[in-house]
Amino acid sequence: MEYCMQNLKTQLLVVMGHTKCGALKGAVASIPAADAPEPKQDASVLENYLVALTPAAKQAKAELPRAPVQEVEERAIRINVKNTMSKILEVSEPLRQMVDAGRIKVEGAIYDITTGKVEFIGGPPAPVPLSVRTGKSASVPGPEALATLKAGNARYAGGHAPAATPKGRIQALSSDGQLPMAAVLGCADSRCPVELLKAGNARYAGGHAPAATPKGRIQALSSDGQLPMAAVLGCADSRCPVELMFGVAPGDIFVCRNAGNAIAKAEASVVASMEYCMAHLKTKLLVVLGHTKCGALNGALASIPAADAPPKANASVLEQYLVALTPAAKQARAELPRAPDAEVAELAIRINVKNTMRSILEISKSLR
Repeated sequence: MEYCMQNLKTQLLVVMGHTKCGALKGAVASIPAADAPEPKQDASVLENYLVALTPAAKQAKAELPRAPVQEVEERAIRINVKNTMSKILEVSEPLRQMVDAGRIKVEGAIYDITTGKVEFIGGPPAPVPLSVRTGKSASVPGPEALATLKAGNARYAGGHAPAATPKGRIQALSSDGQLPMAAVLGCADSRCPVELLKAGNARYAGGHAPAATPKGRIQALSSDGQLPMAAVLGCADSRCPVELMFGVAPGDIFVCRNAGNAIAKAEASVVASMEYCMAHLKTKLLVVLGHTKCGALNGALASIPAADAPPKANASVLEQYLVALTPAAKQARAELPRAPDAEVAELAIRINVKNTMRSILEISKSLR
């Protein structure tokens, strides 16, 4: 999020929860474990993560002491969105300063998985006059970006098919870079897999329009639950739309995204999400998806001197994260000592995918 707002000049940050969220349902059920005098021995990454989510669940329980569990869970979802917005600004001084200066807008939202509609629930207001969408475009003001998301969601909820992604747009994003109008932190929930993903990607790369999502499918996913065919850990880069690039519909793949598709600092949220997907949703395929021209790995390559120096005082969350990504960059530099930086960075991207797969299995006993 720091990279997106600072480097890509994005002015709208959306934290989006959704109804019937399995993570918050698990958090409500984990309140006894959170209140236990001793932590559970050999708890999985998922169990520890759910305990860490219990503050929202406890607050919801306190606000609705006599309500049925389902009502408490739905309240916890909204509280968790607010908590997440607060936590982002608490942890990140650069983002906090940008909000205070009115340079970015932070907004909370709830996606209703029964209707397909998104409800925007407010957040720290920071309208900025400033307009899309490769690295050579002008920035989109926060209010305008929010209006665009609302209009797009209305089309989606109405069953309209998204437009095809022209090949020229893909190439322009590759050559000119990205300038996303909004950054969205959403839940990983999603309502032979490899061959289906390959076929879908061939359609996307060929410029074919994805099919519309029928209202009946949205409602079925809400009532019957999800059973995704694959889990994908991809990069947060706005040029890498995971569902679109694989030509899949809601419910087909379970997606987690962060900068550099990495487990650079033992990201519990990613590993816990993957444990949940594989153990509870019975998914059999986990894909770690890197991409060319990855800004995170370019940053990691540039951060090698910082990684070899004493820790910087008051380093931002982004700076610390890039330093944690440097093992892949260092290995690529060692393998290509005389190559130009662009070639080293592309090798680092491939090494990082391998490192991420290895880290997931090192951290998670259940997945291993």
